[in-house]
Amino acid sequence: MATDRKKDRAKKKQEQLRSKAFWIAFEMIFVFGLPAAAAVVLSQWLIADGIIPDWGLYLALGLAFIISWVIVFLRVRRLSDEFQEVERGQ
Repeated sequence: MATDRKKDRAKKKQEQLRSKAFWIAFEMIFVFGLPAAAAVVLSQWLIADGIIPDWGLYLALGLAFIISWVIVFLRVRRLSDEFQEVERGQ
């Protein structure tokens, strides 16, 4: 009886984590889109003012790409830890 409740709780937690994984995937659109858009707008403004050279756009996009992947890595690692916690709880 107690093991059935424990399995039910674990199954419910897994379903919650699947839902969370979906929303994280949706969030990734913004994780990649917003830094890239900000990099383009900011670098174009700085290029127009003559503050940075023309290749500054590529540098800004590269930096935005790196920042986005760091955020993705951290989110995946956190989600993986949560899945492992559920697995241990079974």
